[in-house]
Amino acid sequence: MSIIRLRFRDINDQVLGDLEISKDVPIKELLPLILEQLNLAGSGNWQLVMDRVVDTQHSFTEAGARDGSVVQLVSVEAPAISLTREVQLTISSLDPQQEQAGQANHLQVRKQEIAAISRGLEQQRHVLIVGAPGIGKSHLIHYTRDHLVASGAGLYVDSFEPVETALQQIALILYQRRQLIGVRSQRDIKTMEQELSRQQPERLTTLVGDSLRGHNYVLMIDNLDTITLAGIAALQQLMRVTTVVAAARAESLDKLGAVLDRFDRVQLEPLPDDAIRAILWSLLDYDSIAKPRVFETKALEAAGGRPGVVVEMVAGYRRGQYFSPVWIALATAVLALAFYLASRALGAPVAYLIAAVLAIALLVARALLWKKMVRETS
Repeated sequence: MSIIRLRFRDINDQVLGDLEISKDVPIKELLPLILEQLNLAGSGNWQLVMDRVVDTQHSFTEAGARDGSVVQLVSVEAPAISLTREVQLTISSLDPQQEQAGQANHLQVRKQEIAAISRGLEQQRHVLIVGAPGIGKSHLIHYTRDHLVASGAGLYVDSFEPVETALQQIALILYQRRQLIGVRSQRDIKTMEQELSRQQPERLTTLVGDSLRGHNYVLMIDNLDTITLAGIAALQQLMRVTTVVAAARAESLDKLGAVLDRFDRVQLEPLPDDAIRAILWSLLDYDSIAKPRVFETKALEAAGGRPGVVVEMVAGYRRGQYFSPVWIALATAVLALAFYLASRALGAPVAYLIAAVLAIALLVARALLWKKMVRETS
């Protein structure tokens, strides 16, 4: 029986806990355990969503869940904002010790960047983490949230677009902490979500800004690349009352316009090959890879010093996006034998020729899937 780990995260991307369950048991039998873990038992009707609503008659295996899949827990009674962004269940079969080892290898080479972020926070200056895709910007944002910001002083959003959604998330966090100005009485979460969804961006910006004032919060924004003009206007106001740590791609800085000069920049450079190699083999078993040196060379070449690319490539390898040469050889032998037995009337050379063509097709597919995996992680 395949066991998976569900990691629960709240609206602020804080880990709520883990639950180990069977991947092959119908979800309808597991849902009560999930709701109990989140103290939501008996609180109404809930459904799980991946790219679509998950049929609870199916297991996670039948629903197509894989390592790294994010399943959203949605309240049927709260259609306005719902709890889609409040609780996320990340499926993981990755050994946590391996994951932590990979992160540690990354952070050991980022000591100067971490020190720069820390100095910025101490001086209450805004910090912008800049770098190429997969270079580790999001990882440093998460590290800042988990290790550099005092407990309870951080506010995290994974994007500032659409601006209404980001502001609603921040407002709801402040409301849960009883720090949202202008709320005379406590309402349940669903009612508050619906009330916030009816507010215009300008009103939400004012409400959030007034509530942040004087609290020494740190607002952490990942993927600032997607910000719009409306988002920039809102961000300008929030930067007057709170410290902001954000991440953006270097090629997208011109989109930040008037707020760009208010940030201290922390530039992330590609990691040396030794660091990338250490991350790779902390996530994979060297002896389990056919021709590990060839695999390593291809991984280093594709990563180009970007640790995030390595992590995604390992995930792709685990999902079977990369065919091992050993499996190709075995498949070729089996196909050759099958075609030989099935087509003796045509002569053995014809069977071997067909098997050889199929083997070449498998090699081409392997190369194309490798390139596709590298392209997707770039």
